[in-house]
Amino acid sequence: MGAVKAMMMDMEDKFFCHVSEEDYSCESYQEFESIVLNKPGIQNDLSQLEIKEIASTTWNEYWSNYP
Repeated sequence: MGAVKAMMMDMEDKFFCHVSEEDYSCESYQEFESIVLNKPGIQNDLSQLEIKEIASTTWNEYWSNYP
């Protein structure tokens, strides 16, 4: 596995240590992002930019499964 892919997977693992599936039940992406950014300890593991990028990607992936 490439170094970049390994780094991305590590960042996603850190993200999901703080975020649960229940968090995706928000009414909007803005609400979800706000909740995620305020999770205790998440900003110790990831930068704000990393959190926002992973939040956006995972939000879109999660909701793409629903019509």
